[in-house]
Amino acid sequence: MPLLPCLALALAAMTAESLTTTERAISRAVDARTAAAIDLLERLVNINSDTMNFAGVRAVGDILRHRLDALGFRTRWVDGAPFGRAGYLVAEHTGSGPRLLLVGHLDTVFEPSSPFQKVERLADSTARGPGIIDMKGGDVIMVLAMEALRDAGVLSSLHITIVMNGDEEHAGEPIAEARRARILDRFRTRLAGEPYLTFNPGVAPGGARVALDTMANKGTAEGKTNIVAERMTMQGDLRALSPEQLQRT
Repeated sequence: MPLLPCLALALAAMTAESLTTTERAISRAVDARTAAAIDLLERLVNINSDTMNFAGVRAVGDILRHRLDALGFRTRWVDGAPFGRAGYLVAEHTGSGPRLLLVGHLDTVFEPSSPFQKVERLADSTARGPGIIDMKGGDVIMVLAMEALRDAGVLSSLHITIVMNGDEEHAGEPIAEARRARILDRFRTRLAGEPYLTFNPGVAPGGARVALDTMANKGTAEGKTNIVAERMTMQGDLRALSPEQLQRT
């Protein structure tokens, strides 16, 4: 796979004249960190993190957690014992700016007994290895993007949550616990103490492709059981006793 991170490729496709001062700073930071990012990718890929190799999944998570800690993220490991898996890495960076949610996974499909275990460099810009695309390369891009944003002085204002699960390739059981809708649940628990407030996620299609007809309040979704849903769209109702309560919630 091409090892140059997609962020760098996207920025390189723009003309220098079209970039803002901040975008040029981010681009320079990505370029400066590309070699280190490739080394990190090789280190992660060379750790077997088959879904059922809990120690390996945690080892990959520990490396990424350390990098995110250094960027000022608050990190925690969500134990996967209730659903028979290694668990999840959750990292949160608070800021007053836009809220972003980045989702990835730490596990691969290659068991410790598989002969496919290490990175093999095929050319200066190409390599192959277990999980190098799906999706340790994506995990490294997330970290590289955060480091580049920090170097450019942008990260401090962003509110970012990163979730990397350890059972994407082979979901744990019970599936209701392994795939619990945590965003909606957190919304419920945060607002449960508001007196007389009512809220209802009336329709919530999610999958690889989603279409929502907001006027008819109906939608369609397509996906597969072995992928993480790319998007979820929710439409509902929120009612309060006063404009002040509505604004607060």
